[in-house]
Amino acid sequence: MRWSILTTVFILSACGGGGSSPNGENKEPGTPDSAPVTLNVTGDSNVVVGDSVGLTVIASDGSPLTQVSWTVSGNAQPLAPHSQAIGFTASENGVITWQVNARSGDGKSLTADGQIEVAQAPAPAAITRLTHEVVEFGKVSLRVDTLADKTVENIAWEQTSGPFVALKYSQGHSIYNDVFFQAPSVLKDTLLSFDAQVSYEDGTSGTDTVWVVVNDTPVDADAFFPGSDLYPTSLIHAYNPQSPWKQALEDCIYTATVARSCEFNRLPLLGQQTDAPTTSDIMDRVLVSHDWMGEAFEQFLNSSQAGPDIINLLRATTAVVISYDIRPSFYWSATGAIYLDAGNVWLLPAQRDTLNTEPDYRSGFDDELAYRTSWRYIKEGEYYYPQPGLSRAKRATRSEEQLEASLTWLLYHELAHANDVFPMASWSTLRGSDSPLRYANNHAMTSDTLARDYPLISEQLLALAQVSYGGAQSTQSQRNYTAQDIATWFEQDNAVSMYGYYTYREDFATLFERFMMLYRLGADADIGIFTEETVENGELLITWAQRNRISEQSVQPRAAFVVESVLPAIDTGQAQSDMPPPLMLPESESWRDTVVLSTSKEYHKKQALKELRVTKEPVFERWLPLPVEKD
Repeated sequence: MRWSILTTVFILSACGGGGSSPNGENKEPGTPDSAPVTLNVTGDSNVVVGDSVGLTVIASDGSPLTQVSWTVSGNAQPLAPHSQAIGFTASENGVITWQVNARSGDGKSLTADGQIEVAQAPAPAAITRLTHEVVEFGKVSLRVDTLADKTVENIAWEQTSGPFVALKYSQGHSIYNDVFFQAPSVLKDTLLSFDAQVSYEDGTSGTDTVWVVVNDTPVDADAFFPGSDLYPTSLIHAYNPQSPWKQALEDCIYTATVARSCEFNRLPLLGQQTDAPTTSDIMDRVLVSHDWMGEAFEQFLNSSQAGPDIINLLRATTAVVISYDIRPSFYWSATGAIYLDAGNVWLLPAQRDTLNTEPDYRSGFDDELAYRTSWRYIKEGEYYYPQPGLSRAKRATRSEEQLEASLTWLLYHELAHANDVFPMASWSTLRGSDSPLRYANNHAMTSDTLARDYPLISEQLLALAQVSYGGAQSTQSQRNYTAQDIATWFEQDNAVSMYGYYTYREDFATLFERFMMLYRLGADADIGIFTEETVENGELLITWAQRNRISEQSVQPRAAFVVESVLPAIDTGQAQSDMPPPLMLPESESWRDTVVLSTSKEYHKKQALKELRVTKEPVFERWLPLPVEKD
């Protein structure tokens, strides 16, 4: 017998309050006979416990809405209450009441309210996540969760309203829980809807609907971010609304129209303002798409063992941006800011639901090569990063310790870039009429000296990095290289990661990151090289692998130069003498089975490790060229 659970959808139109014309109608300027603007609310009205709820609001004429604010009763609160689309989980049966307030383009106050019936019933057979707002051309990801105790036969996605978008799916999968697309260009705020139908092998099925509001946000195709195919969310805002830098942050750092690098007179580096910043000073420079991201970051700064380091390193930046649509993270000297993928700061599954999950744009660059590489951090005999046991399907939560592991290495890396461009000695010399971009284009970086005095020598690996990370077309000779060839060249050189060969900026940043993770957190770094065949069959057998290459005698002078340039207060000589020596991992052993180098394999029988799919080197950072400023 087939069964399904469907949510009931409503469309509600509510009138606005505030002023009106003499005949009682709200009028558009210059259109005296236009109808009054109202709020059109679309979303769920009947769901069951555990289902995902979606609600959207658009002006009846599609004109811009400002000062949007949702109020929802009950335990499950939306994480984007100032967005035109909210999504959350119905956690208990009963009635959820909601109200939305907004202001129309001509300043009228508008309001709508309603309720959602939540029934106690069997778990939904399909739960789509997450109804949300995007900007035109923005990247969108949607997901459907399925029943854990059933085997899925098929998942079919269908667009049911709005301008057509081309749906993309995860490569290498035959069942598509996730779907991705680029939002269309729109002339007014526009609603898209999608159904996900899940069919199970026992003959049962379920369908659920998810909505996406495409916001008609101004986009300058020649501006910094659109010029690099990035379309920043209109949800971005200063985490601290009372920050003295609020307007400068919101104008200069992450918009689809910023086309000039703001001068230091308007938004200086933090280090130009103070030698000893506090957490509050940092949070005054933070932009977020969702407030929970700022809360998590602030907690990290206050509680992490690495917090004091990070606060000092942030002196070389103008701002920190944490947003759901940043994927992957990066530092950009065009603005002087670091941009963090919020996937590194979530704690709760509801927070994770708000994030874009589109695969990294470089994930297929090296598919034609006959080898693969991977890296990881190990601490106290367990995976430190990447982290096992965090299944999206199982609605996993993450501890603050896991958040620290996820975020610290990334911050050490990105902030090494910032301090490479703006070393400590430069802060007092910066002119107010200068800008981050102007300075970066006219001054050498510390990594230039690293490349001159401590160069990497493998021409083969330097060229291969342009394939793996830059998308260059591989040659037949490169496609013929074996994993053993790569291992030989890598072992004879002095990099600590394959990514270090991409540019000497990355060489600089990975040296600093690996040193600091071992020095401050006691996290061992492993790098492994494997044949393509072992990746394909899932075994990931080691051709060559090493732990703590940062401690290699030939690498130590390079690491010392970098660390002393960035954090001169650290006694690098003493630190290096205290670090564990490098250790080779056994050839032909499984990558997973070398976390603990002992005869006991019990740890590796944990289900959590089976869930950790390590197929190739994790790519975590976007590279953006420096733009040309408009006159």
